[in-house]
Amino acid sequence: MNRNIRLIQWFFFTVVFGALPLLIRMLLYKSSTRLEGDYVLNLVDIVTFGLVLNVTNINELETRRLMPDGLKAAYKGYSIVAVVFLAAFLGIAYVADLDKSNVLGFSAHNMVNYALVLSVVSCILSFSVVWRT
Repeated sequence: MNRNIRLIQWFFFTVVFGALPLLIRMLLYKSSTRLEGDYVLNLVDIVTFGLVLNVTNINELETRRLMPDGLKAAYKGYSIVAVVFLAAFLGIAYVADLDKSNVLGFSAHNMVNYALVLSVVSCILSFSVVWRT
């Protein structure tokens, strides 16, 4: 398949699909006058985006045979580690949502920043995987 077509498919079926919760949240924020600015960057939405990208990486690496085994193993390893961290962030987000008194002491702002960095790195890695396969 043509690389440009694959990149376009990756962008729409992976990036846009994974970012739908964020995009919908941004649309709701823009159309409402009652929502605060921190409504847009939601930890669960960012983690979902990163998880979609990394699971797609793993699937893409399993089905493509054109990449050297060492590079494929490195990409898979990063994606698996990222899935573990993102799943931990998701669990923390669920617990923090239940724990309104902040007994656990998690900083929501820091967690959003960590998940955002990990998701952006995952997006770059996902692009690299699609570009190389």
